[in-house]
Amino acid sequence: MNKSATKAIIIPGHSMFSLLLGIGAIVMLSYLYFLASSVVYVASTKEIVSDMVAIQSSVSHLEGEYLQASALLSVEKADESGLQPIENTHFVKTEADTLTLLR
Repeated sequence: MNKSATKAIIIPGHSMFSLLLGIGAIVMLSYLYFLASSVVYVASTKEIVSDMVAIQSSVSHLEGEYLQASALLSVEKADESGLQPIENTHFVKTEADTLTLLR
């Protein structure tokens, strides 16, 4: 009698149910994780957009103030304030590896 030495893998019904239950739990937890992360993403995106709108409003307000202030500046106003033009100036010019003092 020549019997082949093959072994069958026997998985009882209880083990199969546990395996399916474990896979189902992993799938459900993965679904909940991705659902929660998408909700957090949407909420943070809305917050970022509202912050951007507030910052853009602040920047445009500052630009308006700058334009108003720059319209008030003139050579005549500077003379009235006692400011005088600079006549003897010194500049420092930097290039690759040199430093030059210009008059």
